[in-house]
Amino acid sequence: MTHTGSNPPYSFLTLHPTPHAQRHDLYVAQPQCANLALNNTFVFCVRQHPSSLTNLPEPSPAINGRASPNPFARPTSAMSILSMSASGSNYTNPSQASSGSSGSSSSKPAKLAIQTPSGKIIRLTRKTEHISSTNDADGTAWETVIKIGEKGTWRGLVLADRSARWCVFAQWECA
Repeated sequence: MTHTGSNPPYSFLTLHPTPHAQRHDLYVAQPQCANLALNNTFVFCVRQHPSSLTNLPEPSPAINGRASPNPFARPTSAMSILSMSASGSNYTNPSQASSGSSGSSSSKPAKLAIQTPSGKIIRLTRKTEHISSTNDADGTAWETVIKIGEKGTWRGLVLADRSARWCVFAQWECA
């Protein structure tokens, strides 16, 4: 395989700190490119590890990907996105679902989703091959396949630790 000429510029997705959702360490496996192409299908895959944080540290810069321009500021649309959005999302409120109270809250699986530019929330599902795995070194993989049919900002969401509100942890653009 050979290549001549210059490579086109490549921009990584923007990652945002999630001070209200620190129970999970999240790694965006794909797509890592900041720009999504209209009418193309993408697999959104996020690896999640339980966080071992016991206190609230300062937000750190992104290891992989572009860091949020101001790590202490959140996108205005990301600040407390209710799980029942006014934009017509059909997502069900997790506080209405039945759940047992046994076990620690830090071992609960993540609730992850992708928000479309129009506000629709699409849940990521746990990959079955990772559920039965005894090796957690790679974390738990969550994914969904989406055909990009809207221009605008697409956001990766994680449910906050103590409330039924979404926090933005990543974002992509479709021009």
